[in-house]
Amino acid sequence: VSVGIIPTAGMMRGVNAGIIRVAASKNLSGISGAALNVFANGSINGVSVSGFLTQAGAISGVSASGIAVASTGGISGFVFGGLAVSSDRSDINGIATSVGLIFCGNDFTGVGISGLYLRAGSFKGLAMSGYSRSNQMTGISIALFNSTSKLNGVQIGLINYAGNNRKGLRLLPVMNMHLKDK
Repeated sequence: VSVGIIPTAGMMRGVNAGIIRVAASKNLSGISGAALNVFANGSINGVSVSGFLTQAGAISGVSASGIAVASTGGISGFVFGGLAVSSDRSDINGIATSVGLIFCGNDFTGVGISGLYLRAGSFKGLAMSGYSRSNQMTGISIALFNSTSKLNGVQIGLINYAGNNRKGLRLLPVMNMHLKDK
């Protein structure tokens, strides 16, 4: 158990609480919470809650932050970032939610729910957003505006674009679909 204004260590396990910040220069595991920031250079595993930012090389488990949850090495589990969830250079596996945006640089597998914008290299699962954009979409995307280069599933929204559909069927209102070619 570590409690303080800014508890900091190389590795932290168990219960960690910081008035301002909880920080690990390597890995952080267990239950961690801070008013401003939960941070690890390596990975965060377990449950983490912060008022503003949760940030690590990789995040797995349950993480919630008032402003953003960010990782460069991937996110697995359930994450909620008030304004943003970002895994800019890696994958997201699980459920990611945000009032603002979700950004995944590679593959997103699971459920993504964002109020404004959801962007993924490839998406497999259920996407719900104001604007959903991906290079490849497999599953269901519900948004005001849907855009993908390669659709293997269904888009439901005001405007739906599937780049791999035949000419005349790429941009459609209400619903667009493309099922795997046999």
